[in-house]
Amino acid sequence: MATLLCYFLARHFDSPLLFATSYAEFFITLFNLVSISPLDGSRITAIISRKIWWIGAPLLLVLFFYLKSPMLLRIALLAIPQLIAVWRNEMPPGANPGYSSVPVGQRAIYALW
Repeated sequence: MATLLCYFLARHFDSPLLFATSYAEFFITLFNLVSISPLDGSRITAIISRKIWWIGAPLLLVLFFYLKSPMLLRIALLAIPQLIAVWRNEMPPGANPGYSSVPVGQRAIYALW
């Protein structure tokens, strides 16, 4: 919401600073929703299925090669133990066991919402 407010204020006042701030915040939010641990997008996808993290891994690599950011490489390294645990069908280290006990109907609602 704050990003949209900043964007509309930037358009209203024709402010390059507010526009740059809203643009940066939009991409930070979008990046944070990548479905791989330790990013926030992994929290909701862990409820639906941890195997979705394997979609986030290639997306993270594409972002790394596109942006050439060392931070993305660090996040990828932090995600490796999580991805290995999912591959072995084990509970990832530090994962909330309550995510696995969510009923299937509720998971479908989360997936569609």
